[in-house]
Amino acid sequence: AQVVGVFEEQSQAEIEKHIHMLHLDYVQLYGKSDGNISVPVIQAFRGIPDIKVLESALQHCAYVLLDKAEGENEADFDAIAHLPIHIRSKLFLAGGLTPGNVRVAADRIQPFAVDCARGIESSPGEKNHHRMSAFLHALSS
Repeated sequence: AQVVGVFEEQSQAEIEKHIHMLHLDYVQLYGKSDGNISVPVIQAFRGIPDIKVLESALQHCAYVLLDKAEGENEADFDAIAHLPIHIRSKLFLAGGLTPGNVRVAADRIQPFAVDCARGIESSPGEKNHHRMSAFLHALSS
């Protein structure tokens, strides 16, 4: 397993402090960093930015992550499925994935990885073992 730290609007110094303190393998970053990060970056977006924005991010980052847009219940999986394969092959798919929809979304979009948080929680911040097992089972079947 790889350890990923999720950051939004923190300074490079704050991010680097956490990288070293927590031995992070990757940084998932919402917003822009103010410099070079010492581990690979997963650039996260809420909603689907213009293709040129995604291509530019992939010139400087290891991966991109597409999350749901503000105010939405899930990512626009239909639109994401139409992105070119060179983007989807470096894509972490997020934004409303649950045990009930992850298999269909993953099969259709063929991302590099999936990212799940609320879809396996029993309450905010509390992961549910049964939902996590169902999520993994859905992906492996």
